[in-house]
Amino acid sequence: MTQTGVAVKRPMRKSAASASAEAVADATASLRTARSAYSERPQGEHAAKSKHKPAQSQVNARIDATLKAEGDAALASAGFTPTQAVRMLWTLAVRCQGEPEKLRAALDPDSAEPSEDERAERQHKVEAYHSCLSRGQNVRAALGITGVDPDREGLSDQEYTDLLRGEHFREKGYLL
Repeated sequence: MTQTGVAVKRPMRKSAASASAEAVADATASLRTARSAYSERPQGEHAAKSKHKPAQSQVNARIDATLKAEGDAALASAGFTPTQAVRMLWTLAVRCQGEPEKLRAALDPDSAEPSEDERAERQHKVEAYHSCLSRGQNVRAALGITGVDPDREGLSDQEYTDLLRGEHFREKGYLL
């Protein structure tokens, strides 16, 4: 019996190459399905952090072995790792980017030069000190006080202040 008007498809033999390509395509499709199912699962805090992790760089520095050991111990006692300390240093550098004197003062307070405001404040204090000294000398001259009392010559400022305070309290009758 012959059929008319109907196309009959005959099964074709598959070559080994085309069978292999179909197997790869099937595997890729199943991998995509598995990935989409995996991404729909709820992720923990750690997975969320690693998803948006920025690019990392490594910093290498050569320092004296004794300094490293003592520094590591000091950082550990403060609750920091060396990596945390370096991150904090770089964060400070970025924060003080427009103010290098602040960064210098934070990193080496002994060698940092004072700012203009600090210099002006120091100068003001020095001028006030000299003004006070000259007033004291004027008062001494007006009262006719000359020279230094030999009993009080080697005293520190604190000892001299305590001595004067004691004399004042005796004069007022508070001390015997």
